[in-house]
Amino acid sequence: MEVMSKKATPVSDFGIRVSAAIRAEAGMRRVSGRQLAAIMGKSPAYVNERIHDNKEWTLGDLGSLCTAWGMTPEQLLSKYRS
Repeated sequence: MEVMSKKATPVSDFGIRVSAAIRAEAGMRRVSGRQLAAIMGKSPAYVNERIHDNKEWTLGDLGSLCTAWGMTPEQLLSKYRS
């Protein structure tokens, strides 16, 4: 019997840009990963995987953070456009 390995789906280029914008904004606001998790109602491990680009942020994640920060997703992404 063949054992199927679970390969992680690589994070897209856009996902990496979203993650970089979230990290930058969190840094500007001096918000830790644990604080991000509390804002989002997620576990610190969930946030950690995304902060380190191991998994993609969801649209819901982006929306909840932007709401908490008083900005739209468009504002967040354009603020840190490279």
